[in-house]
Amino acid sequence: MKLYVMRHGQTDWNVQHLYQGQTDIPLNAVGRQQALDARNKVWPGMVDLILCSPLGRARDTAAAVNEVIGAPIIYRKEMLERFFGEWEGLDYIEKRSHPYIASGDYDNYCFEGRVAGIETCRELCERSWSFLKEIKAYYPERNLLLVSHGSWIRAMSAYFRGLDENGSVGHVRAENCELLEFDW
Repeated sequence: MKLYVMRHGQTDWNVQHLYQGQTDIPLNAVGRQQALDARNKVWPGMVDLILCSPLGRARDTAAAVNEVIGAPIIYRKEMLERFFGEWEGLDYIEKRSHPYIASGDYDNYCFEGRVAGIETCRELCERSWSFLKEIKAYYPERNLLLVSHGSWIRAMSAYFRGLDENGSVGHVRAENCELLEFDW
């Protein structure tokens, strides 16, 4: 079984370095073109099913690549981006010096505190990992494409790559419309 994972195309909030989280920000013109260009990364018969976040930026990306694939698409809330609470819409470059980010707690599975209503790394990982276990059990012999979001993909990648010795999910970064591949 192959698992392919793609991050959605660019949005204006990506360009402005704003936390999007679960705010439903649409693809911008560049993002729409990235989604169209991503069709060159896929082929008919590559996957049996597309599983996608219900947010518009992921839905539109999945729809574009599905013009080539022609597979059923199922939208799953478990694939939503990390909830950034009070930080949604704020500049993430400015937040780099915030103790939650600077300490590494933001991406640390072991950190149990809650800051500004942000979904913890553990909560995000558990949501992502439970979903992966479910789809592995439900679709054991199928090749799947997951279309989701940056933080969700980092958490999902930790399922395959593990946490580092300090509990960090690591810093796997999927660029807009980048296609990652995992063997199950």
